[in-house]
Formats: sequence, structure tokens, C-alpha cells
Amino acid sequence: MNIATEIDQDELLATLARSIEHADSYAESEIGHQRDKGHRYYYGEPMGNERKGRSQHVSMDVFDAVESVKAMLLETFQADKNVCRFDPQTPEDFIPSKMATALTNYIFYRENNGSKILHDVVHDALVAKTGIIKRYYKNYYEFEEETFVNLDEANFAMLGADPDITIMQVEETTQAAQIQDPQSGEMVEIEQTFYSGEIARRIDKSKVCIEVIPPEDFLITPRATDEIDADFCSHRTSRTRGELLAEGFDEDTVLKLNEEKDMFEDGSLGRDSFDRFRPDDGYEGTKDREYVTVYESYIKKHRADLNKCVFLKVLHSKNVLLDMEMVSEKPFRYFTPFPLPHRFYGMSLADVLFDIQKTQSSLKRGVVDHTFMTNTSRFIANLSLVKNPRDLLDNRVGAVIDVNSPNPENVVRPMPMPNLSGSVFQAMESLETEKEARSGMSRLSRGMDSTVVSKQNSSDLITQFMNASNRRIMVMARNFAHNFLKPLMFDLYKLAIENEKREKLVQLDGQFVPINPQFLQNRTEMSVAVALTPEE
Repeated sequence: MNIATEIDQDELLATLARSIEHADSYAESEIGHQRDKGHRYYYGEPMGNERKGRSQHVSMDVFDAVESVKAMLLETFQADKNVCRFDPQTPEDFIPSKMATALTNYIFYRENNGSKILHDVVHDALVAKTGIIKRYYKNYYEFEEETFVNLDEANFAMLGADPDITIMQVEETTQAAQIQDPQSGEMVEIEQTFYSGEIARRIDKSKVCIEVIPPEDFLITPRATDEIDADFCSHRTSRTRGELLAEGFDEDTVLKLNEEKDMFEDGSLGRDSFDRFRPDDGYEGTKDREYVTVYESYIKKHRADLNKCVFLKVLHSKNVLLDMEMVSEKPFRYFTPFPLPHRFYGMSLADVLFDIQKTQSSLKRGVVDHTFMTNTSRFIANLSLVKNPRDLLDNRVGAVIDVNSPNPENVVRPMPMPNLSGSVFQAMESLETEKEARSGMSRLSRGMDSTVVSKQNSSDLITQFMNASNRRIMVMARNFAHNFLKPLMFDLYKLAIENEKREKLVQLDGQFVPINPQFLQNRTEMSVAVALTPEE
């Protein structure tokens, strides 16, 4: 039974439009403001409280903490490619479980750029609250043009019978040839036909794909506490008309699509502020290269014939329906560094450091301003005795000030400057300590604490201090491993055994072994094979 005929498409589009507007308003409010602020603080952009003629220094506390935590997490999960391993269920299952692990890691690190995926997800989560990926199986083919010359009829027939070959151009030539008559044994002259031309060979590049989604392009209902149980979520993206036509969508339907110019306002302004590039900048090209806004939405609907709620995958714009199908699950996984109970959005590392960066910037600007004014102090002068008052305004190093007085020290003298209070540096140190407590990344873990990292302490004692200082990062790493990486690896393995039809040459125990995913069984047990705490 075709589900598209059972559901009113206009009603479905109206429901999706309301859900998108609701989710977009939720994301554009405080969530979008905090994301935008996180990117700008990470880049060290001006904060808006600068004063003309004073120091414009911006403390990079958010950048420092994010890069330090990111380095530790990536080092933890990239030191060993087999971070997640399938557990054998029986003694006979030992080799198949190792093959399943090798296949999954091959898909993640070889067929997809696993190292970059981990980096981008962790970065998005630390700066913009959530790192989100979409995993799916993509049927994809590439075409290569080849030429053939002087093929006889038998070889040409074999070429035309290949389903992966399309004959683009062919020319026939006839040549005289002599062959031996099998009955008389005499040489006879016959005409043979030869073929030359061009073909397009189709090469299967289908694979399991992992795509890191910008957090501002992922919309979810405000009621959601998790991406699995959410009754609505959507991935908003820009695609060219040519890409949609290549996937087989009707040309008249594709021409009805357009680009939403306001889709880039939700948190992407901060991300784009680094190089001032705007994805919605004017671009003129051919019709097939025009970008349009497409939503890939997943919505829970009740089906009366099944008497149950199902998820529908709908590809659409706000007014045009492209495709619809029933699916068993949504293709998204996400990670947040500081998850909050009963909330989809947690807290980013940048969220807890905004006030510290702002205060540190103010204190450091005061120190810079005081140093500048001390070295280039202002003057108290009797201008009636100074021949050229401009000499005081220029204040050049080693410049001569010409005065009409036998006692020049009474005509021009520097204005006394108060000493910089030592409490300023105490406040800066206190804020640095508070930053370490909030982020979990101490100076000790970065090798910057000379009171501990010294010759008087043994290497084991230093290691104990470093492990104790990294407890919060270890909790974050465990959250990343069990709530993001482990489910993602399960998903990749499941997609492979359900869709892959070709053998893959995978390295296993130092040897290359062909593995056919169709012959592997479903698995439910996986362990995280990396030391996340000092005791492991």
C-alpha cells in the first residue's frame, strides 16, 4: 500500500511548516544567541565594550580552553583506531567479531575521513552546544569515458551486454580477410566488420556515508529530550537544482523550489564572522547550479491501517513535496559536552567561560593602558613658556622641547601616575584558576605548572597529579564514547550488512582479508577499548 496515497500532502506540508517554524523559533532564541556568541568569543572578536584610544586587547580564554580539551579528547580517541570493538559471544565467534570490528573501522576511517569527523563533532559541541552527524547509505555511481578500437563482432557484442557500459558513439569499418574453408581447406576471402567508438563505464561508488551537520541546520522540537524519541526533527540544507535532477526528481517540481535567504541567520553569523563569508552572498549561474533550500524531515504520524505511530521521512521545501517514505529510525547522532537532564540541548564549554573571558579582557586592557600611559605619560606645562606646544603633543622619543626659562623643570614636568595595584594580578590569577575549575583543563595537564613538574617529583607522582586534574575531561570522554561513538559504530555496521554487496579488502592482524558484509551477522554487544580513567 502506497503511503503517499493515504496521507493528504497539503495537510502534511502544513504540519511540517508549523513544526519547522516552532523548532526554528526555539533554536533562534537563546540557543542561537549563545551559539553566535560562542563562535565570536572563540575567534576573539571585539566584545562591544571597547573604548576609543584605549587597549582593544581580547583575552582568548574560550579558544584556549576549547583547543586544550579538544586536543585531549582527540588524542584519546585517535591513538587507537580500534576504539570500539565488537565482543565475541562464543569461542567460535572470536574471528567473526574481529572481522566486524575491522570492517566498521574501515568504513569510519578509510571510506569516511574519521579523524576529521571526530574533530568537527568535538569542535561543534565545545563551541556551539551540539556536534551532530548524519549517517546513511548512499547509492552513488561515477562515469568514465573510454575508447575502443577495431573490436570484432563477438567482442563488441560482449561490450554491449555489460550493464555498466553505455555505448556513446560507434563507427563500423569493413575489411577484407582471408580464412581457411574448413571443408575444402582452401583459403577464401570474406569481409569482416570492426567497431570503434566511445563508451561510458559506470563505476559503483556506493558506500556508508557520515556527514557532520552544522548545529544551526538541525531543527528539533522543543519537547525533545533525545534525538531518538523526538517526534519531529529536520535537516535543513542548500542543494543545487542539478543535484536534485540527478537523483531523479521531476524537473517541473524542482523548478518550483527556491532558496530561503533567512536560513543563514540561525547561529551561522558567528561561524561566518571569521572570514566574513556569507553563504547567501549573491551568486549568478546557470539554472542547474542555482541553490535551493531543502528539508529532510522526520515526523511521527499515526497510521490507521497499522494502528500504530510510524516515522515518515519527507524531503520537501516549505511548499513543495519531493519525496516521502516510512522509515524505522532517524539517521542522526549527537554529542554535547555538558548534557542536561530532560533537555536535548546541553551546555557548551564556551557557555561557562563567557564571563571569564570578558572580565579577563577588561583587566588585561587596564594593565596595557597603564603600561602605555606610564611609558608615554601626560605633561603638566606652562604653555606660555613653551615655544612650540606641538612638541608636547607629538611626544616623540628623544625629542627636544624648547622653553623660554632658565628652569625648564618648572615649565614642563610629567604628570604623576599611580602605581598599578597588585590586586589586579591576583584577580587575573583567581579568574585563571576558576577557568580551570570550570573547564576541567588545568595548567598541570598542559605541562605548565612548574610547582609540580619539577625534578623533585617522580614521574609517577606527576602522572597521578595530572590524572587527578583531568577527571572532568575523563567524564566528558566517557560520555562521548558511550553516548556518541559507540551507537555510531553500531549504526555503521548495521548499514553495511544491510546494503553493501561488494567485498572489501580490510586489514586484519597485519594481513589484508576480503570481507563480504552480507555474510556477517547482526551484533548487539560492543565495548569501548580505550582507557578513559586511570584505573582502566
